[in-house]
Amino acid sequence: MIAQFDLFVPTRKRPQNVDRLLTSIEDTASRPERLNCYFRVDGDDHEMQQASAAIKHRHLLLNVKFIVAEREPLAWMYTRMAKMTKGDILWSGGDDI
Repeated sequence: MIAQFDLFVPTRKRPQNVDRLLTSIEDTASRPERLNCYFRVDGDDHEMQQASAAIKHRHLLLNVKFIVAEREPLAWMYTRMAKMTKGDILWSGGDDI
C-alpha cells in the first residue's frame, strides 16, 4: 500500500510563510503527489484569502486546500482539521515553523 500524507496547518496573515513551506515541500519531497496540504484560514483574514488562489497556482505539484472558517481556539481547529483528513499519516504544524 502506498501511504497518503495529510499536512494540516492553521494560518493567519502569513501568506509568505505558507508559500515558503510549500516551496520547501516541493523541493524536498520525493513523491509530492502523495501529500495533501490543508491550510485553515480565519474568516476575517482577508489577506490570506486573497493570496490563496495565487499560492495554489504556484504549487500545482501539490494538492493544496484552503479552508476558511470562523476563528476558534487552536485546539478545536486541530481537532476539526484532523477529522476532515483522509490520509494514512497526519502531520500538523504551524505557519511559523
